[in-house]
Amino acid sequence: QPQALQEERIYRQLEKMKSDMKELEEEMKTMKQDLKICKDICFSDRKNLIAILQKNPMMLQEAPDEFKRDVEVIEEAVQINPESIQFSDIQLRNNSDFFTKLFLKYPHHYKILDYIGDDLKCDADFFLSILREGHLKVIEYVSQELLLQKSFVLQCYDLNPELLKNIPDNFFYDYDNVKELVQKDGLCLRYASDELQGNKAIVSLAVNQNVAAFQYASEELRKEVTFNQELFRKNKLVIAYVDHTMYDDLVFMGTVGTGSVEFQTYATERMKNIFHL
Repeated sequence: QPQALQEERIYRQLEKMKSDMKELEEEMKTMKQDLKICKDICFSDRKNLIAILQKNPMMLQEAPDEFKRDVEVIEEAVQINPESIQFSDIQLRNNSDFFTKLFLKYPHHYKILDYIGDDLKCDADFFLSILREGHLKVIEYVSQELLLQKSFVLQCYDLNPELLKNIPDNFFYDYDNVKELVQKDGLCLRYASDELQGNKAIVSLAVNQNVAAFQYASEELRKEVTFNQELFRKNKLVIAYVDHTMYDDLVFMGTVGTGSVEFQTYATERMKNIFHL
């Protein structure tokens, strides 16, 4: 009998706990509904929303769609936390004018560029407009597709040759791409693929533009006597960039001429002895 009483007492306690839990669930449901009403009221008012975003910019995620398209609202969030831009409307994130003005207003917030739309990632005019303002780090956010477009790369070079360091290697495997670059600046030969650094036509164009470009030609070309002779006849300064074995080559140094300053400067002692100098 004591055991039966104890079991009954436990049963009643369990029933009370179930009842209390049910009441608690109903209270929580009511609280959630009340919170949703409060949130809807707060987030539906532009002024209230801006005040909320000034404290927690990531709450933009909870804002109604109309405010995710509101430029002023977006700017309030972004100036505190640039990552909040990810919750703005996708059409806005593909808007070149909006993003250009936003970035130039907050030029240190490069993080916003992580969230630009796919269309904008391939918009050459958008990136060039920012690059022209001197924000060269923007090149790191350009799509691979755009980085392989010759017209875009050439414009990047015109803005700042250092931008070529961010161009994918694949670009420099293309004959026409490299040809246009070395015609602008022979020293761009440094970026060319190994194959094109050994291409006589490309190297000749580069050297004609800037004789110092020959230092970036393949070792094989810089050791080729006939090719070195041809370049030397066009520009004597190329002798400074030929392979050093050329200074001890009878045929090449014969082309240089024993009476020249270049011969006196670069010929090995063996060469000078051969020519009785």
